[in-house]
Amino acid sequence: MATVTLAFSADTEKDADVIAIWKKWGRGNRSAKARAAIRACESAAGFTLADVLSELDEIKRMLRSGTVVQQVEADQADEPIDPLMAKAQAALNGLGNGMG
Repeated sequence: MATVTLAFSADTEKDADVIAIWKKWGRGNRSAKARAAIRACESAAGFTLADVLSELDEIKRMLRSGTVVQQVEADQADEPIDPLMAKAQAALNGLGNGMG
């Protein structure tokens, strides 16, 4: 198996957040985390960061209003799970796996 080195450029102003994250990851973890981020992005089934942030804002609103949110396992749900939502949830659940 051969190893290929990939590189990308980042603008110090437009991509300051990306640069900060890259530095935070540390030298020993960058490749694994970059691979995981790319894979998560590709498997997101058309969801954008804006979509995820919108959902997080809704969750924050619900928590602030005192709404109780409980996670239900797929086999316990009363309603069928939307396959697109299930794929998005799986991508979000996998973001922290194997990256440290």
